[in-house]
Amino acid sequence: MVLPLIILANLVMSSNMVPGAAARGAGPVGGIVMAFFYGLLLAVDIWLNRALKQGTPAAWTVQIVLSALGLCGFPIGTLIHGYILSQWFSPETKAWFGLS
Repeated sequence: MVLPLIILANLVMSSNMVPGAAARGAGPVGGIVMAFFYGLLLAVDIWLNRALKQGTPAAWTVQIVLSALGLCGFPIGTLIHGYILSQWFSPETKAWFGLS
């Protein structure tokens, strides 16, 4: 149910259906670039969701990078991603991913 909504949101955000997009000169090329960008984010999100559930070690690293970027969202993002990172380095989490 969520996946079709995400795809629809990608189409809306990447097209000129967003108010003011035509005024900013986004045009069809800008829409294609945005669709590719949001599609790439969707693919990473789907992969990360599955990889975290399976305990894939690469997902551990990707989550650290994304949470580090999330720290820039002051003040709420800093609190949320700071908590995520504090839990991410716990022994239980490392054991789930097979890290020492």
